[in-house]
Amino acid sequence: MAPINRPPTRTGAIERDAGIAPADSLKAVQPGPILQITGMGQQPHYRKGVKELDATSVYAVEFEGGERICGLHQRGDGTLDAFQCV
Repeated sequence: MAPINRPPTRTGAIERDAGIAPADSLKAVQPGPILQITGMGQQPHYRKGVKELDATSVYAVEFEGGERICGLHQRGDGTLDAFQCV
């Protein structure tokens, strides 16, 4: 796999890796079934120094049609109120 950070070209622009799909093309590809989920972290919310259940979590998800970074938000009452993959 090619490194993400590359040195600038003589024009100062960073060369685009031909193997990386543009973000718009991700919308056209159906991800398909989930093959693997890897938790990347959770950002708990604190109120007056006390950790609440309200939190945002980030996952690397491998689908049959490719990989996505997904985030979810769970409210303090336990309700999942947001889930999005990019």
